[in-house]
Amino acid sequence: MNFSPQCKAIMGAVVEHGPKVYAEVKETISASTNLDQIHGDLNDALKTLLAKREDYQKRLRRHKSKKETSAYTDWVYRVGKIENEVEDLGTRFEKENNRSQVWGAKSRSDVGQEMIDKRKKVLLLLKDGNELGEVMVDPPPKPVELMPAPEICKFKTLQMHEDKILDFLRNDKIKGIRIHGMVGSGKTAIMQSLNNREEVRKMFDIVLWLNVSAEDKKDNFSTEQLQWDIVKKRKLDVESNSDDHP
Repeated sequence: MNFSPQCKAIMGAVVEHGPKVYAEVKETISASTNLDQIHGDLNDALKTLLAKREDYQKRLRRHKSKKETSAYTDWVYRVGKIENEVEDLGTRFEKENNRSQVWGAKSRSDVGQEMIDKRKKVLLLLKDGNELGEVMVDPPPKPVELMPAPEICKFKTLQMHEDKILDFLRNDKIKGIRIHGMVGSGKTAIMQSLNNREEVRKMFDIVLWLNVSAEDKKDNFSTEQLQWDIVKKRKLDVESNSDDHP
């Protein structure tokens, strides 16, 4: 049987110096095996953490209309940071492992402890990820929803009424404005144009567009229904005591 020069040297040392050298060699091999195990455990924990992050990212991609919660954004940042740290630590481990099969005791202890500490942090992040709860929420409603509107400036009569309404809006003493006229007289066109005016957007924190027509009244339209339409527009989290609005 042929032995490598390294094996021959170790065997010669064991024969020459007896059990003491044998024990030291055995301890070195055991420490090396433990480091490999620690390194493997760290990588396994990181893979599980990254899989959890990927699951959340897939969920977000399926719901493009939603936005990430601040807690989730912070968690993703911390996961990315520790991913880089584990990668750097793994590079150090591989480099030292390839440089010499017999590490110094201090070097083994330092790297081993770092990997153990890093694995604890990975597992804590995994626990935090499992307890995140909601990772996405509906984005807040836009202050003003722009809508298709005719060019009022082409119609002098409509432009005149729009300018008059705008003057009323500038007056803080006026609490409400009512516009009436025959069907097709341009009431809706004026309101659509006003809705899109930049000056109007600056006047109000939010502008809601709700349709209240005679047809709604035929369908048992009520003040409560109007209130719930506003709740939906504002995306408010409101509990209802009514059986009609769970």
